[in-house]
Amino acid sequence: MPRTDASPPPSQSVADRMLEWVTTTRAPEPAAIRRALLQTLSEPPLLLGLLSFWAQSTAMLALFITGSWWWLAWTFADGFFALSRWRLQPRVSDTAVNVTSRSAGPLLAVIAGQCAAMALGAYVAMLDGDLCLLALGAGVTIGFGGYAASRFAGCPRYANTLLCGYALALVLGLAGSPHVEVTLIGAWVPAMALPFSLFTWLNHRALLEALRAQQESRRLSMHDALTELPNRLHLHERLDALCGPARHHDAAAPFAVLWLDLDGFKQINDRHGHSAGDWLLKATADRLRRTVRDSDFVARIGGDEFVVILRPADRDAAVGVAGQIIAACARPLDVGAVAKVAVHASIGIALAPHDRPADAESLLRQADVALYAAKNDGRGTWRLAPAAQESETCEPKAGEPATASDAAGNVERLARGARPAIATATPSTGDADMAEEAR
Repeated sequence: MPRTDASPPPSQSVADRMLEWVTTTRAPEPAAIRRALLQTLSEPPLLLGLLSFWAQSTAMLALFITGSWWWLAWTFADGFFALSRWRLQPRVSDTAVNVTSRSAGPLLAVIAGQCAAMALGAYVAMLDGDLCLLALGAGVTIGFGGYAASRFAGCPRYANTLLCGYALALVLGLAGSPHVEVTLIGAWVPAMALPFSLFTWLNHRALLEALRAQQESRRLSMHDALTELPNRLHLHERLDALCGPARHHDAAAPFAVLWLDLDGFKQINDRHGHSAGDWLLKATADRLRRTVRDSDFVARIGGDEFVVILRPADRDAAVGVAGQIIAACARPLDVGAVAKVAVHASIGIALAPHDRPADAESLLRQADVALYAAKNDGRGTWRLAPAAQESETCEPKAGEPATASDAAGNVERLARGARPAIATATPSTGDADMAEEAR
């Protein structure tokens, strides 16, 4: 029997299963949307203050009417829950934190405790027999029921659980009231709670549609329309995230940036038309996806230029993948009924080790310089950027183009500085002949 190291997933506790149930619905949602829904549990400090003021003033009014000092217990309980809620909110409101049902559990428990204290206070007020307290208790339960239906629509099951608690307190309070005429109203409360529950689900659906539209808008803004690869904006976001630990000298895994440019793409585009050029770009994007790992990052930054981020990757791994990409791109490709073309890729490689500072712009400049070196040395090959402390002599001077596509006719700029002296990878004779025939 083959040996396997896979271990069964840990079983969830009863508390975890309950948290998962009250914070989800039957329809599964992507992690980003679920995180956004959980973040709606966080309230602005001003609203928390208003809620606490409402509860405190209600308790003080009950104290004034009855003269019973036990209403101070309601005041202290609400103050405790309000302060705890304010302290726990950063667990779900911080966008840098991966919010889950389990991490939101303490806040959910505190909110439930605050609502239970309000429901209990309203129940006791209705049992007192004073008509003012009866109206006050009923108003508190109805008001907080509407608050739960509107503010907790991100977790409709949780909101409806709170609504059931408020409805139960109202029913029991009216049923136990010494005023017989109001006990019949208790039978009407469940019917009154149904619109609140429906309101919760309608709010949830509207919120869900807004979040889905927001996620789709973000996806479109961060991806290239033709190849569906991440675009330049997404690339910079990813590089900034990767370079953060490197700048702080944390134990981050080293990674590599590969800047890829297709040689002869303009000639193919001019000879066979823009549709053939688009087809070639989409085929190149597909080949890049299949060549790298799922954990790697591939982006199209414009024209016939692509950037690949390999993580983790050292020098040997980056050079190996660059060779594989060159070989994959050199395979002939049908772009029409009778046309078959082959292009070669020139690649510039920049390494970001964990023990030296790095930033996105400097890594891209180093990869761009190495790409110029590859194009200047015969194309269809790769070049490795110099070490970070040696790269200043190779960086573009002020006023010179920053990308390969902006600098046709200016490749001799490398000759004015130090060029990286490393081994190269060149295409085979057969591949070179095919590329020449395509031109």
